[in-house]
Formats: sequence, C-alpha cells, structure tokens
Amino acid sequence: MSSLAPNGAAASAGNRHSVASPVAGTVTAQMPHAYGITADNGMEVLIHIGIDTVKLAGKHFSPKVAKGQRVEDGAQFTVLVVVPRD
Repeated sequence: MSSLAPNGAAASAGNRHSVASPVAGTVTAQMPHAYGITADNGMEVLIHIGIDTVKLAGKHFSPKVAKGQRVEDGAQFTVLVVVPRD
C-alpha cells in the first residue's frame, strides 16, 4: 500500500481505541492495520492506522469487518487493544 499515491489525504484522531468508516461502501481490502473501502459514489478510501503498525503483525488489533463486507458511515472497523506499561 505504501506505493499508492493518493489524490488527497486526511487524518483524524477519533476515539483512541477504535477506528470507524468515514463513508458508506464496501470493504475492498482488510488487514489488521489498514482498510480499503470503495464508497457508494465510487471513491476509493484507504484507512491506515498508526506508524510502523505493520511491524505489530496484527497484535493489538481486533478487526470488526472483513473484505467484501458492506459498511455504513461511522461503522466500527477495528478496536485497538491497549496494553498498559508497567
């Protein structure tokens, strides 16, 4: 996904423990740390969570959607499992 050149970009802090869809559409790609959505109007949206999160190998993510699933605007994608430090 790092080779994709988006036409625009946006960032949102949102809820610190979950990530939600910014549009209604269909999930076209699903990884623990990134999601692709094709919106109802045809726009393609990439949601990437964090920096270097691919190194976590899926740890600390609890996906709530799957590739091919229809989502509505505001639908929860994933929950970030926070591990407290000692």
